[in-house]
Amino acid sequence: MPTVICSRCGQEAPGLEESPLPGRLGELVKANVCVDCWQEWLGVQVRVINHYGLNVIDPEHRKYLYGIMKEFLGLEEKTQTP
Repeated sequence: MPTVICSRCGQEAPGLEESPLPGRLGELVKANVCVDCWQEWLGVQVRVINHYGLNVIDPEHRKYLYGIMKEFLGLEEKTQTP
């Protein structure tokens, strides 16, 4: 299992074995988020979807959810381009 310096908790911890999402965002999560923080996000994600009534099939809703995810996981600054 790979280890990462987690962008959320700042600890060196076991990372994800596989990308949890398709594309660059999934690779970013895999490279920068530990297993424990990802599991924590999965619980928060359910609450966010239910609270806002999001339909993850809708591209706008998914974009909104991914924005919250990036903020929660501390990935926001890593996604900006110079």
